Amino acid sequence: MAEKEYVGSIRKCPNCGNSIESFQAKCTLCGLELSNITINENILEFAQKLFDLKIMNDGYIRFETNVFNKSGQLVGKIKSKFSDTLEEIEKNRIFSSTYDHEAKELILNYPIPNSREDLLEFFIYGISFIVKEPEIEQQYYWNKIWELKLKNIFTKARIAISSEPEILDYMKQLASESGITM
Repeated sequence: MAEKEYVGSIRKCPNCGNSIESFQAKCTLCGLELSNITINENILEFAQKLFDLKIMNDGYIRFETNVFNKSGQLVGKIKSKFSDTLEEIEKNRIFSSTYDHEAKELILNYPIPNSREDLLEFFIYGISFIVKEPEIEQQYYWNKIWELKLKNIFTKARIAISSEPEILDYMKQLASESGITM
């Protein structure tokens, strides 16, 4: 007889014992509202790393560059034009602090687990950083960083949870509401 291997855990309604799907806040069988929903550990770890970077580097962000003459007098300020690529962002030195560089690298390179819960949690978390109508160029550049990560998560979701088109549609809807095309 072949053994079955189960990965993960199955949540059950404490009232009737019905299986509960991820992100479900109410039992479909008895209607009990589930109030003890915990935060995903992976997203908590990512958020903590991002916060720690901010604290460690003081999170100083420079929006424009002061220009001084040889005698040290301020002669003007330089603001870079909006750019669409990370290469242009780096070239224009928009990210001016250690935090900017390290946070960008963390966001772009942090591995997202394949579970439906992780994919959706990270996607929702990333969407929360999108400024729909950026007023300053720094917001525009961070939007680009997060947009790249969101597209990465969505691509992974299309493979990992391809059998659940309703979740993929929900992710597309969230992205669209934030001005991002998937």
